[in-house]
Amino acid sequence: MGFTNQSQWICFALILGLGALAFQTTARTLQDESMRERHEQWMAHYGRVYEENYEKENRFKIFKENVARIESSNSDANKSYKLSANQFADLTNEEFKASRNRFKGHECSTETTSFKYENVTALPSSMDWRKKGAVTPIKDQGQCGNSWAFAAAATIEGIHQISTGNLIPLSVQELMDCAVYVDGDGKFRIEYFGCAYRLPEDAYNYTSTRGLTTQENYPYVGINETCQNQDASNYAVKIKGYEYPAPSETSLMKAVANQPVAVTIRTGGDFRFYSSGVYAGACGDLGDDVHYVAIVGYGTSDDGLDYWLIKNSWGTDWGEDGYMRFLRGTDDKEGLCLIAKDAAYPIV
Repeated sequence: MGFTNQSQWICFALILGLGALAFQTTARTLQDESMRERHEQWMAHYGRVYEENYEKENRFKIFKENVARIESSNSDANKSYKLSANQFADLTNEEFKASRNRFKGHECSTETTSFKYENVTALPSSMDWRKKGAVTPIKDQGQCGNSWAFAAAATIEGIHQISTGNLIPLSVQELMDCAVYVDGDGKFRIEYFGCAYRLPEDAYNYTSTRGLTTQENYPYVGINETCQNQDASNYAVKIKGYEYPAPSETSLMKAVANQPVAVTIRTGGDFRFYSSGVYAGACGDLGDDVHYVAIVGYGTSDDGLDYWLIKNSWGTDWGEDGYMRFLRGTDDKEGLCLIAKDAAYPIV
């Protein structure tokens, strides 16, 4: 094709440019429509309903941004874990922190306790307390920031089964409603609402004093309620107290080899979208990113990565059926995201 003058060339170039622009616009439109369809499917799966169109549009934009972040991460073949657009995919980081962690300022315990596993030397290469019948099914804390209570309950359930042979799902709601704080003069008093920041130690203090009833007897509702003393008085489990491992992965491993342990994790980065593999992503700050979980084992992946086996309280749609494999054995003795810094476990 030849052009007899400059005007013909300009016209041809303009046509090509407009065609390319139209193609790009069509491609973006199709991509946007595909993402909207994906959002609709996600809403149906998680039962999400938005009352206003502007709210739906806003949630769609957040969903689209989170999906782009997830897919970008998953495209990195060097990462040892995968992410997914789970139940948190329409939340911003700030909204997620407010609805799940509810952290109000952390003060590390200065109390010194004994560590009965200090002199343990012979440790199994792997441990999974699920296989030994010491772990109850995964639960979902919902919109209540009470991971402290779920982590504590999981560890009490675990040590009770190990010591008695009976696995009993215990009442997280009782801990939320009734667990009390011990002040300086040794008196007990209600300190915070259950959906706000607390410590597993509060649950241990309560259970060693009053005992803890079953989940069936005192069901979970996931909101702050008044303590139902009549139900709480019918306790199923009682403990003697609790201990702290030294703040190191070595001490933590000694403890987990003998029973489930409650820990704090500085969640952040990709943590909330974790789907599978051994998590080795970014960590959060000492603030709104702190979350409590129970470590119920440890092992080594097929790729040779050492990991902690974490029981979370975000339902079975999260992670590996509610669990996470979390990188173990980092250069920091307190572990990735300081997982070994603030650990505690109940004693019987």
